[in-house]
Amino acid sequence: MHFYPAQKAGRVAGWQKMKRLLQDAGKPDKPGLYVSRACAYWWATVPYLARDTKRVEDVDSSGPDHGADACRYAVTSEPPRAEAFTLRL
Repeated sequence: MHFYPAQKAGRVAGWQKMKRLLQDAGKPDKPGLYVSRACAYWWATVPYLARDTKRVEDVDSSGPDHGADACRYAVTSEPPRAEAFTLRL
């Protein structure tokens, strides 16, 4: 298993991506997010997270959002890209 840093995007963009991936799970032509039944903490907290009262597109971070945050970081992470360089001999 390889871990990569999450992209420096806003929280809202991460929630939107996570929501889209959950909605697309099961579609044969799109990538989706599948959560195992063994992820008990995720299932006990994420479906019941409240929205932030000031920013309705964000999650209220005063609740148990650790599983949701970890998931959001995972869906926004990308493997490092190879950089082009010139080899001079």
